[in-house]
Amino acid sequence: MEWPTIRSLFGDGTVVAAIVLSGLGLLVGHLLGGPDPQNRTVLALATASRHPGVALVAGIGATAQAPRLVTAAVLLAFVLSMIVSAPYAAWRKRVHARL
Repeated sequence: MEWPTIRSLFGDGTVVAAIVLSGLGLLVGHLLGGPDPQNRTVLALATASRHPGVALVAGIGATAQAPRLVTAAVLLAFVLSMIVSAPYAAWRKRVHARL
């Protein structure tokens, strides 16, 4: 149902912003995760994904005139976060297998 609205977000920098924020979240979470490899992985993935429900509520409350656009942006950011996180998760899975 949201696909037409999500498509409208392509080309205005929303996709790039979501990818950069997810990548930065992975980097910051990994670097601040401490010495335990499992903590690093969990914190990186949690930081990159954030909680879409909180973003949805905050976004709709902040922009009551365009709740559908906010919903589409949050869904797009969530999907892009999963895509960006997949290579990191695969790499960390290999790291954990060696431990």
